[in-house]
Amino acid sequence: MRASTNLHSSQFLKINYCPSKLLLEIVWQPGSRQMNQEDYQKYFYTYVDIRRNYKIDKVLLDESLMFFAPDPNLQSWASNLINTNLHIKPKQIAVVMSDEFIKQLLVQLLIEEVSHDNQEHVFFTEKQDALQWLNDNILMDGYQLST
Repeated sequence: MRASTNLHSSQFLKINYCPSKLLLEIVWQPGSRQMNQEDYQKYFYTYVDIRRNYKIDKVLLDESLMFFAPDPNLQSWASNLINTNLHIKPKQIAVVMSDEFIKQLLVQLLIEEVSHDNQEHVFFTEKQDALQWLNDNILMDGYQLST
């Protein structure tokens, strides 16, 4: 992203913000292999705090290196946290998916649980395709879930 500011960086997660595009980039890191439930909750709280403090129209969620798989109770907790604390939703969410099928399903379920009618969410296998859609509104090699 051009002219982005790093808002958070750890072994598990990096979050950058591009104010000129109102774009939040969330990138899970390889360290997520060592993440536990408490870590996952901590970083969801970090995400909610950032969303409350910045104007965000677009989100790039890079799950390609996310190796932690939340159980159903934790998944429900995360969607509830988002739905009860974040009333202003981004207009576009681009998700770069993991290669692992179960993680793809978990991400899709979470997105479905927190999405709303005026929001576009598209899933990608490549980060550059996701950025092209968010920055230039050109959709290449992305897919949406049928509702």
